[in-house]
Amino acid sequence: MRAFKIVFCWATPTPIPITYKGDDLLIDCKYFIVYANSQRNVIEDLKGTDSKIISNINKIIEWN
Repeated sequence: MRAFKIVFCWATPTPIPITYKGDDLLIDCKYFIVYANSQRNVIEDLKGTDSKIISNINKIIEWN
């Protein structure tokens, strides 16, 4: 597993409600660190999150 940083658009209001691996979370900042095998898995793990929030993702980068 590798760490990835999901960065949301600066205009996205907080808290950001997301569903990650089936858990409903409220993120109170513009980024979120997750663990997955690839960037594709990160998007798949966000299944259930509102599509508007998904479209507000600015980038997903590997995080050290």
